Amino acid sequence: IGIPTVPRVNNEPFLLESLASIVGQLPSTPSHPMYCRVKIIVMNTNHGPHQRFEEARAKYAGTPEACYVEFVEEKVRLPDP
Repeated sequence: IGIPTVPRVNNEPFLLESLASIVGQLPSTPSHPMYCRVKIIVMNTNHGPHQRFEEARAKYAGTPEACYVEFVEEKVRLPDP
């Protein structure tokens, strides 16, 4: 699952809410056959500070749910066609 993200004008927590909703539906026990078999890639496409992205990265770091979530920063700024 790919989630590109940018900061919102009023810093709404849409990213945190979306991740909680998705992760909350995924298996939490290692014995489940789908445990850690889904990957959510969250990409900060802002090329700068993004408070909610950093909050989400910190929230899932080192937790059992971390196997589901990968946080990446867009490295190259591409022109808008």
